[in-house]
Amino acid sequence: MKLLFSLVCLFGSILTIDAQTLFTYGSHSVSKEEFLKAFEKNNSATNIVSREKDVKSYLELYIRFRLKVQEAIDLKLDTLETQRADVENFRKQIEGPYLNDAAEVKRLTEEAFTRSQKDIHLAHIFIPFRSDFISNPAKQPVSPADSLAAKNKITEAYGKLQKGEDFGKVAIAYSIDPSAQFNKGDLGFITVFSLPYQMENVAYGLTPGKISEPFLSSAGYHIFKNIGERPAAGKMKISQILIAYNKNGGASEKTRAKNLSDSLYKAIVKGASFDKMAVKYSYDNLTNASGGAMPVVSVGEFDMKFEDVVFSLKKNGEIAAPFETENGFHILKRLQHIPVEKNYAEASRSLQQAVERDKRFSVAHESFEKKAREITGMKKLAFNAADLFAYTDSFQKNTAPKPGSITDETVLLEFPKEKIITKKWLEYAAASRTLNSVDKYPQAWQEFENDMAVQYYAQHLEDYNSEYALQMKEFKEGNLLFEIMERKVWSVSASDTAGLRKYYNQHKSKYTWKKSADALMVNTADSLTAVKTRKQISTKPSAWRKITEDAQGNIMADSGRVEWTQIPAASTTIAPGLLTKVVVNEDRTASFTYVIKTYTQSSPRSFEDARGLVMNDYQLEIEEKWMAELRKKYPVKVNEEVLQTIAK
Repeated sequence: MKLLFSLVCLFGSILTIDAQTLFTYGSHSVSKEEFLKAFEKNNSATNIVSREKDVKSYLELYIRFRLKVQEAIDLKLDTLETQRADVENFRKQIEGPYLNDAAEVKRLTEEAFTRSQKDIHLAHIFIPFRSDFISNPAKQPVSPADSLAAKNKITEAYGKLQKGEDFGKVAIAYSIDPSAQFNKGDLGFITVFSLPYQMENVAYGLTPGKISEPFLSSAGYHIFKNIGERPAAGKMKISQILIAYNKNGGASEKTRAKNLSDSLYKAIVKGASFDKMAVKYSYDNLTNASGGAMPVVSVGEFDMKFEDVVFSLKKNGEIAAPFETENGFHILKRLQHIPVEKNYAEASRSLQQAVERDKRFSVAHESFEKKAREITGMKKLAFNAADLFAYTDSFQKNTAPKPGSITDETVLLEFPKEKIITKKWLEYAAASRTLNSVDKYPQAWQEFENDMAVQYYAQHLEDYNSEYALQMKEFKEGNLLFEIMERKVWSVSASDTAGLRKYYNQHKSKYTWKKSADALMVNTADSLTAVKTRKQISTKPSAWRKITEDAQGNIMADSGRVEWTQIPAASTTIAPGLLTKVVVNEDRTASFTYVIKTYTQSSPRSFEDARGLVMNDYQLEIEEKWMAELRKKYPVKVNEEVLQTIAK
């Protein structure tokens, strides 16, 4: 409730700028611009005819808001641990988008959209640093000799391609990828996000028929060829029946699998249920229970032959004849084709989310790191790097440092409001498990500089981003408003039973029943439960408690006196025994009412019956007395001339 109250609070404040003063309260002031922004944000539907009235009405509300928040600040409620924790939590919730280069994220998203519009038929030659990479892909140290051998081999392969030799033959001869021996390096079609970003850039940089120069990855060297392109195939929902077989079982085992798949296909074509056949015969344990329904098939995710068949299906319900891959024999049924989105506005949100999940997002973060260094004005002070790294090495190895120019308190980096000393760098180094030798310190230092710039930027975001500053200010003030209202009004009225009763006695005439009824209000988890419960209650109304208890939380019911206008779906004639129609609510729950007794004449409400109404009125009285005190403490003066320029 507290967070919600803060976020939806009507009176989100706006950063004050030098301008005409609309009103002052005590020693504080509010400008015309600040008030106008708040007014327009919360009164978007106002029109010229009602504007003057709306402005004056909102001005009163805004003044009350500013007085309450100022009182909270003067009472130092903003220093409460709960307030600080709430603000810090909110800061963490919203700062993420501000800590990346928005322009770069937009560029990556637009780039992904452009690439998503076409698929590329790609061939590949791969020469890893280590000859055992395929069987042992885990990262291992690469010797200079291995690196040189891989480079020489890829250069040799590329030289043959440059002379016009067939790509497939060169792939068979040179590529370490085992599949190259039978597919000649043909990867099939790929689309955006099919490959690591570095490789995707190379692939989408090629025109049809072109071959890339050798390029380096963390695993080795690569050459790509763009065999051809097509408009994006999109995605496909399919069902499959997989008939696998033991490859060590000889020709008879493969023949058995093929014959079974052929028989199933013929039966399905003649009208047998694909789903039932999948449940009974498919070897795919992940999909057979659901009638063979697979996760959505995207380009570049499956075996090339499998995808070729998937995307060859032209209409929903079409069945593909059995075909073989290394997994066995497949029978496919097309369920739905999902075309690629061609409208950027519609596609951008999901594409941006995909970009943010992908490793390419590091490009935006790296760009932001560079900007953070510039924006924050980070200065690298003059110090001896060799001395710093030697000092760090001693710290890491827990040995006494040699005399030098560095101490724990040496200032290394400087920001406008903070200095970064050696101790901070040592903490960073200690937290890293990989900094175990002097040669690794220079790279780590660059990362440290970037981290410090980003951290400083995050800690002072309000100084650099007005939109963020506004959100934080609105949240802080909303939170303070909740806290001061709780202390000065809500908790006071809730605990003052004597005051409530006194207020009731003084205003008894306000609290009367109009036409009303003793009624049973029933709410159920869904409409079917409501219909069933309504029938049970119509048969035996007195059993409603037992019915509710037996429902395991699916039925909530309560009896009490309510005015006729509070009975939903009631007919114009309300009489004892009335059962209203079932009403389905927005959250899909359902409700109805059973009328037990009616009261056709107005009558006084007892204190208990009127307690909620009394509480609301009593809180208003307490608040008005408090507001009178605040107006004395913070005298309000409105500049009528400035107000008139707003009202008109």
